[in-house]
Amino acid sequence: MSPTVTPYLLYEDVEAALDFLARAFGFEELLRYTGPEGYVNHAEMRIGEDGVIYMGDPGEQYRNPAHLGVRTHMVCVTVDNVDAAYEQAKAAVAPQSSGATSAIGWEIDHAWPSGSRAMKRRSP
Repeated sequence: MSPTVTPYLLYEDVEAALDFLARAFGFEELLRYTGPEGYVNHAEMRIGEDGVIYMGDPGEQYRNPAHLGVRTHMVCVTVDNVDAAYEQAKAAVAPQSSGATSAIGWEIDHAWPSGSRAMKRRSP
């Protein structure tokens, strides 16, 4: 087996992340562990053939970079039709937020200098 890299993203609400990523980008849920406390503490999703991400609850000691006003990483999703993906992602945010940022911290309207649209995830 060749080495691979799989991002492990920390979310304060993993269940909301699962829902948003499925609706916004078409990610498929592969695995979900719900702890004895009743919330999702680990999950895995896939998009396309090779795009896999892991997600987890960070625990009570976690200091969310977004709450501190900083960013620590960015996740890029590559799609064939960026305009259609942009509209789908924007629609997935609408019920959760008055702006273009979802409840789990995905910024949907980010323009690259080339004029194309992109979607990125803010630090959790």
